[in-house]
Amino acid sequence: MNDRMNHPTRATNRRKPGGFSLTELLATVAVVGVLSGISIQSYHGLRDSARESAARDTLALLNRALLHFDQANWDVVLTPVPDATSDELAILRTLQYRNASIPGSPYLPSNFDNVMSSSEDDYRIQWAGHTFELLAPGTPGAGIKTGSDIPSAGTVYTYPPDYQPLTLGQHE
Repeated sequence: MNDRMNHPTRATNRRKPGGFSLTELLATVAVVGVLSGISIQSYHGLRDSARESAARDTLALLNRALLHFDQANWDVVLTPVPDATSDELAILRTLQYRNASIPGSPYLPSNFDNVMSSSEDDYRIQWAGHTFELLAPGTPGAGIKTGSDIPSAGTVYTYPPDYQPLTLGQHE
């Protein structure tokens, strides 16, 4: 009994144990969870925006190459082939073909990617008869896959010895 009175500072000298309380940890985890949820949604929005921007840039590149080809040679008018990519591929190969008889050729780099897709999850570029048009995800149709999820430079295509690019007699 007297022992308590002889040492009144004993309770005040006790150090508080180190670390965080359970409440502090739960609050921190909740804040981190909310912030990560917001940032993940923002990231998905930015990724989708980047894919669309890359697809529009590729569309502009193809239509610009086609315009230069049309100005130097003839207008390419090719009937679109629904749900197939043979028309897009024929035009791409013509724009990529290097030949002294075609003024200004090639109009596209020979390693330009031409991955074909009919997946509605992809941005695709489809031939519309006179120009290329962009198919957004969710839109049916086949075309050249584009967007930021494919590499910008693919394998250089090797043309067969008997290759014939589109000529004036082949378009309608």
